[in-house]
Amino acid sequence: MSDLTSNIPKKISYRTLIVPEERADQRLDNFLIAKLRVPKSLIYNLLRRGKIRVNTRKADPSYRLIAEDAVVVPDQYFETDTKPTISVEKSGWILDYIVDENNDFIIFNKPSGLATHGGSGHSFGLIELIRAARPQQSFELVHRLDRETSGLIVVAKKRSVLRELNAQFADRAVDKIYLTILSQHCRRKENIEAPLSAKRQNNIRISVPDHANGSMAKTSFIPLSRHLGHTLCLVIPETGRMHQIRAHAAYMDNPILGDTLYKGAQDPHFYLHAAQLSFSVKGQTYVYQQEPPQFWDQAFFKGWDLWKVINKHTIKH
Repeated sequence: MSDLTSNIPKKISYRTLIVPEERADQRLDNFLIAKLRVPKSLIYNLLRRGKIRVNTRKADPSYRLIAEDAVVVPDQYFETDTKPTISVEKSGWILDYIVDENNDFIIFNKPSGLATHGGSGHSFGLIELIRAARPQQSFELVHRLDRETSGLIVVAKKRSVLRELNAQFADRAVDKIYLTILSQHCRRKENIEAPLSAKRQNNIRISVPDHANGSMAKTSFIPLSRHLGHTLCLVIPETGRMHQIRAHAAYMDNPILGDTLYKGAQDPHFYLHAAQLSFSVKGQTYVYQQEPPQFWDQAFFKGWDLWKVINKHTIKH
């Protein structure tokens, strides 16, 4: 067998990862994110420059791996025994946020302020915590929530489940319902259809309306109650663009309360919560519901049965 690193300069040492059967069909970038525990931006930079190769060839981040592929990576990007890591003891608290768990996936109630994954200024996120808390198991993110957003998120335990759920998200077959508090009064239902594009503002990525080149994005805002000049809304995103709900709230001149990035009214908290999530795995349908964090003002909810209110409005929608 030929040396897989023969076409790569020898000034630094390299490590070869042989792709196991259970990782077949995984995207190269996601495989590396799980293995290297370094910022995603660095991984994409290394791939673009050809510093990471598959079977001695430069590879695109979206390349789908095949069993027995040889992924060659500079050794310096692997964790060593001397590099600080998250201990089981320091990561175990994340287990308190498990809503449900079976052999296929875990549902978490992600707290506001916790990133979904490390990178972009955050040394770790939910996925790193669960991997550290249970180092003998395999976990993969199915989707993401913004760091500030609280609520329901699913983590797959098996590659087959990850592929099944990824396909449902791509086909918009996963039902997601959010709650938010808008900075001002919202007197009627708003159906926003505004294409979005990503741009950098003060070195931070945001989404902005872009009717010429943006990706189509649709969001419905349904007002439920008003209190102290703000509005509690049910939010149904029909697409899944970056910061979509936040950008569309700003687009209708009514940003989310506490969302200073999109010019929302000042508040020590951020009011966007993934309240309901429904999907199917292996032919079985799952529906999960999670109330907002305790810091949300209960005056907005008026003693309702929240889920009856949500069901009433989603049926109409």
